[in-house]
Amino acid sequence: MGSGLVSAYRETDYVAHGNGQVAVVRIGHRSIVLDRLLARMDARNGAFITAWNPFSKSLSLGANEHWNRELKRYLIVRGFTFVKGEGRGRTGEWTSEPSIFVFGISRTEGSAVGRRYCQNAIVYVPMGGPAELVMLRRVR
Repeated sequence: MGSGLVSAYRETDYVAHGNGQVAVVRIGHRSIVLDRLLARMDARNGAFITAWNPFSKSLSLGANEHWNRELKRYLIVRGFTFVKGEGRGRTGEWTSEPSIFVFGISRTEGSAVGRRYCQNAIVYVPMGGPAELVMLRRVR
């Protein structure tokens, strides 16, 4: 399952909805649209983070929405700005999963937040560089 799960993460489009624009990011690729969004938000980097389906275990809609609200509260208290995001599988293996795109969060901070919400990975995006899949735990 591990290599399959990593492949699925790599075969996903990560989408940020902000300032009337939709930015699509793929692992290993740069997004000029997301770079513009980062610049508008005066951020040098950001990350896609979710609280849905901890450790890839399906939860109910209500439980997932609860954890997503908790993630947003956690980030607001710490002064982060974010926009709605989602992961859209390109292979049809899984349905879209809500996430958020957090502005100005470092790889280290984003990883800590992902671990706090029991995630296998986050997607870190440096301005001007390719999106990076950051694995937070070994998946089997």
